Amino acid sequence: MKHNSHTRRAHQRGVSLMELLVTVAIVGIIASVAIPSYRQHMKRSNRTDATSALLNIAGEQEKFFLQNNAYTDVIGDGGLGMDKTTSANGYYDLSITLTDNGAGYEAEAAVRATGANGGSQADDEDCTAFTLDETGARGYAGAADDASVCWR
Repeated sequence: MKHNSHTRRAHQRGVSLMELLVTVAIVGIIASVAIPSYRQHMKRSNRTDATSALLNIAGEQEKFFLQNNAYTDVIGDGGLGMDKTTSANGYYDLSITLTDNGAGYEAEAAVRATGANGGSQADDEDCTAFTLDETGARGYAGAADDASVCWR
């Protein structure tokens, strides 16, 4: 029995170049949409590192105030006794500024611009810093429209 070229093609298996190019194009389109969306989600979720650190400072400040009748600007030993001056995951640097001669304070969590962990939040232009004072007033610095965007 004689096979013609049409019969041989019907039995060949594999992927044509056109099918491969279409698949690569579809994967590229999906990646171009998914990666930026994922990145935005990660920035928003990493902001909780700052907000939880500030809420922790506020709790420690109230304990300190009960014992000393004033707030402190010292995060470590001799002040709040906290282990480090960065947030738990290291995305934010923490600082405290006293107001009204120690009768008030403003705690700040600012995005770390350098360091192994800081790089991932360093491009968060919407919420570059978070603030919390002794009255519980929540503030922020950045391009966001209001504090609720940053303090979600």
